[in-house]
Amino acid sequence: MENIYLFKGIKEVGLDALLGYLQAKPYVFKKDEVVWKQGVSISSIAVVLVGEVKLSKIGFNGKETLYSYVKDGEVFGANFLCAGLKKSPLQVKTLKQTGVLFIPFERLIKFDEYTARWNAQLIKNLFELIGLENLALERRMLILKNKSIKEKILAYLDIEAQELGAREFKIEYSREQMAEYLGVDRSALSRELSNLQKEGVLEYRKNEFKLLG
Repeated sequence: MENIYLFKGIKEVGLDALLGYLQAKPYVFKKDEVVWKQGVSISSIAVVLVGEVKLSKIGFNGKETLYSYVKDGEVFGANFLCAGLKKSPLQVKTLKQTGVLFIPFERLIKFDEYTARWNAQLIKNLFELIGLENLALERRMLILKNKSIKEKILAYLDIEAQELGAREFKIEYSREQMAEYLGVDRSALSRELSNLQKEGVLEYRKNEFKLLG
């Protein structure tokens, strides 16, 4: 757990002592298990120790709309609690067996003589994580603003290439996840990718891509 971003730079106290003070509790969830139902009361932030969860909005008609994916070392729930929400606006479900560490929010932001040694760094790390999440959501909104599937694909791959500093790269999503991320049908996505390859715009194999021209 020393590699978890939330605990970055905290050396004044041992990790076991810190987790004990925070009253952090680890849980293991099976694949496809719901961690939080939409609308459930929440009071803790959650750190994904290992595995992956999917955050989705469930509409009145039962339709599920992707919000984000959260993987090893990343956090969910912090932005909700920092915004003063008492209930989760999203459903959280595992995509594989996943270990999650729950940390009571009130313990996390508590400040006293004991916490003074590490509280500022912990809060700084938390704010940085929330900022990164907001940037990721803004990035996705820029992609989704495009109307056609082709434009969405190219916008997404262009951003990936710029962030990685290379025209040849590997994306983190499976084809199904990529379709969800872009808000398009999987078959239509595969068809458009094939067309773009035939047009000489890009080359791809599974989740490996190369932008041409």
